[in-house]
Amino acid sequence: MGKKQLKTLAGWLKALAGKVAAALPGIIGAIVSWLQKTAGVAVTWLAEHLWSLAIALVDMVTVWLRSHHY
Repeated sequence: MGKKQLKTLAGWLKALAGKVAAALPGIIGAIVSWLQKTAGVAVTWLAEHLWSLAIALVDMVTVWLRSHHY
């Protein structure tokens, strides 16, 4: 590759980096929004089905007690 080709490639990469940097806040916002929505669905389901939370807690305590030989 000649110097001219390398400078052209560098210019393209610089432009691409600028576009990626401009899109990054939107991408991060979309990921955070999805995580909040998913967490909200999980919390809502648990609120409507408290029995499942109680069973999960009893199960966790049982596993912990068995692993510590009590």
